[in-house]
Amino acid sequence: PPGGSPKRLFCLPPPSLCEVPAAAMLAVRLTFALVLAPSLALFRPCGHVRSVRAAAVSAPAPFPLRQVGQVHTAPTGQTQRFFPRPLDLSFDAARGQPLKPPKAGWFSGLFGGDEGRKEADTVSSFDYDYDTPPGFPVDDLLSGTALSGRVLACCYQATRHGWDATAFHSRCDMKGPALVVGTTLDGTTFGGFMPLEWKSANDYRETDRDFLFYVPKDSSNAIRIEKRDSSPVYDFRRGGPQFGSEALIIGEPIGNVMGVFTGPDPVGVGIGDLKIAKSRLGLSHAKRKDGKGSLFGDSPKAELAEVRVFVSPEIAEMY
Repeated sequence: PPGGSPKRLFCLPPPSLCEVPAAAMLAVRLTFALVLAPSLALFRPCGHVRSVRAAAVSAPAPFPLRQVGQVHTAPTGQTQRFFPRPLDLSFDAARGQPLKPPKAGWFSGLFGGDEGRKEADTVSSFDYDYDTPPGFPVDDLLSGTALSGRVLACCYQATRHGWDATAFHSRCDMKGPALVVGTTLDGTTFGGFMPLEWKSANDYRETDRDFLFYVPKDSSNAIRIEKRDSSPVYDFRRGGPQFGSEALIIGEPIGNVMGVFTGPDPVGVGIGDLKIAKSRLGLSHAKRKDGKGSLFGDSPKAELAEVRVFVSPEIAEMY
């Protein structure tokens, strides 16, 4: 510097390093560039990284920056207080739709990671039936549920895929929320909304989001029967859909269910028949508007002519 003594900016390496062959020095430099430099950057960013960060901070933000706890007015006119929320990696906010799970590539398949790709291919190629409608309007019935406004497809039809509970679970497990529609031999249409997925867990889960419905014979609109409490929905591997302890049971398991704590059920023993359904209202679910205590009317038991299950293929691909 002016008026000062000269200062050495760079030092020559020790003589021992000068005698190292050029190939060896190249190897040392590559090792430092590929291994040591990135590691050191984690503790102290280099000048280039700092300059990039400074440029990013100084660049104008696409939206007004808000401090934690700062009160601001939303576009709707409501006053809100801003708090940061964790990122939801399962939802694409830009496109407004759920993100699909990534498929494993060929490289991961070399190390046994091909299961994810095979499972995703199986789900995407599932033979949904888009041509079979529920038979009545469902927009108002499913309002406020996860299936509201979504394209529905039939994943299970008893007269086509089989009446036993094994066929039901093979078609309906891990498909997400579902709408169950049943028809008795005398033409009564009934069913229920399952807000959780089936997975043959031989267990139950408490929820207050499920509901039942029936379609009067003199009408084409379904009448929704609300739930009174958070009583469970059951998921028996040997049984069909069950809402509450007795509000609606389709394909009740034959014999006791062992459960996850006492061991697995015997294979092929006691499989429920979905042709038989039971219903008793007034406990977990309210009674019908006409005061009857069964979805089928006067009888607590009915023989069915058809059972169909409708799901959203878009949601099912997330499982």
